Amino acid sequence: MNPNEEHQEHTYVLEPNTLIFQVRDLADQPQDFKVRLLNAFTAFLRPEGSGSPQIESYEESIDRPWRRMVNVPTLDDLRVIEFPPLMQVQGSQRFSLIPLRLERDKSDLEPEDVLKVLNDAYIELEGRFTNSGGKGGRSKFQPITLNNDIDLISISPNWLGGGLPHTKPTGGPGSLPASTPAPVGMPRRFELRGSAALDSLSRFRRPGAQMIIFDTARDLKEFPSPVRDIFTADPPMEVYPYPQELISVDFDALPPYWIPDNEHYDMSDHGTFIASIIRSITPSTKIYLYQVLNAYGMGSFVTVAHGLKEALNRHAQGDTQLVFNCSLGMTHKLPEKNKSKQPLQKLFPKLWEQLIQELIFMALRDAFAQVISHPNITVVAAAGNEAQEGDAENGKRPFAWYPAAFDKVLSVAALPKPYPRDKMRGRKFKPATYSNSAQSEDPGKDKAYSFATFGGDRKNGPPGSPDRFSPVGGVLGVYIGVIPTENPDESLSQNGPPNPTCFALWSGTSFATPIISALVAAQQNELIYSSTRNLRPYLSTVDENVIRMRQV
Repeated sequence: MNPNEEHQEHTYVLEPNTLIFQVRDLADQPQDFKVRLLNAFTAFLRPEGSGSPQIESYEESIDRPWRRMVNVPTLDDLRVIEFPPLMQVQGSQRFSLIPLRLERDKSDLEPEDVLKVLNDAYIELEGRFTNSGGKGGRSKFQPITLNNDIDLISISPNWLGGGLPHTKPTGGPGSLPASTPAPVGMPRRFELRGSAALDSLSRFRRPGAQMIIFDTARDLKEFPSPVRDIFTADPPMEVYPYPQELISVDFDALPPYWIPDNEHYDMSDHGTFIASIIRSITPSTKIYLYQVLNAYGMGSFVTVAHGLKEALNRHAQGDTQLVFNCSLGMTHKLPEKNKSKQPLQKLFPKLWEQLIQELIFMALRDAFAQVISHPNITVVAAAGNEAQEGDAENGKRPFAWYPAAFDKVLSVAALPKPYPRDKMRGRKFKPATYSNSAQSEDPGKDKAYSFATFGGDRKNGPPGSPDRFSPVGGVLGVYIGVIPTENPDESLSQNGPPNPTCFALWSGTSFATPIISALVAAQQNELIYSSTRNLRPYLSTVDENVIRMRQV
């Protein structure tokens, strides 16, 4: 399958005032790490001394070295996202991500300013680039020793991503939510179609595993009873809000260059909707919900990495089995859109060499490697919702976003209800119109990790039609917020009261993903089969392993 090139552009943007420095600490005694780290960055970024005046304007910065553009924080302001050594990897050291601000006020900056600093940094450090393995081999960066036993591994921007609004084909919900009556006997159960339905998933099953969700979050006190009981019943779900002092992006508002005000909506229910799906399949599973996305479904590499680190430190102890549900997405491609309308390749040529792309991708890959390599953790991630109507028929479904595209991650695409077949492709199952492929752009990823299951579809009516983007056969879950509506001018609004039924239908790979996560963790006696017939497993049109589920 060839990816549709138009989907490789405009997929996300960068935070306009932050660079991420990835370092590896080789010391045996890491207790004084922050002090050593601050001293190392002061010496590296201010080799001429730390008393130079702060840069006040872009014009003043043009003739200054790139190091002068990066702020050196105080010890109290230094934020460190610190990961433990890789499990089962001999000689692995702890690595950390350090977000550092540019010197000027955020309101005066654009993503291009970050890229200018990054471009200049890589021009200076060009002599440290190597390429191993010949043509197509993985690029490497010869580490810079900052302070005896602290090595600088890479420098990258802070990517913005997450479960993004549906109106711009992205990695977020495939449809708008739609209010629906509360089911009788909450929550509504899921059934597997056929006794062989789990054959392709059997090797990944971890019955009794605990569930970690990285997503948006609501305080459970906001939910009225008895809906709240879905989350507080034994074992009760625990929610970890994102710590405000560690926020890198503006966690409460979307930046103006990202999505216009009338094209996003409050999707605070996204994470708890996912949790309600998991609870309906496996009520015995302990769930931890980590807030890494804001109310609009937006986060960044920093917020996601912080959640990964916290979950590892809190829960990955001893023999505890864990499933990480990531109904969010990022890509390591740099954005094509910029204020000057010029291709970024012409503005910043160093950033567009294959070798530089690999360096920028290193931090994302290494952060998830800490999780994927853990012998007791299974990662399940949404493939994304950026396909357009007709892409599946034309063989142009975009590849899965990251982390779904990583090797050893269970990637999940969405199927519509009631599982239509494609007669032209051996009667394989058709995907939802919005769904990315679960396959990775990396041809080395094992296709046994690619799945497709019930995620619902959406209407694709003309602009201004009252039910455009509404779900068709969507997944049912808990939703207490205001249901968004599309206006005649194609803008979105949420002017009504909170959803009176507390339940909604919603479509997306975000909601197919927790079905797979729950099946991985469910006890055998929790699985319900709608048929005892030994139906052979089926594949989707791109040979994803289909898990046939229905919600009754």
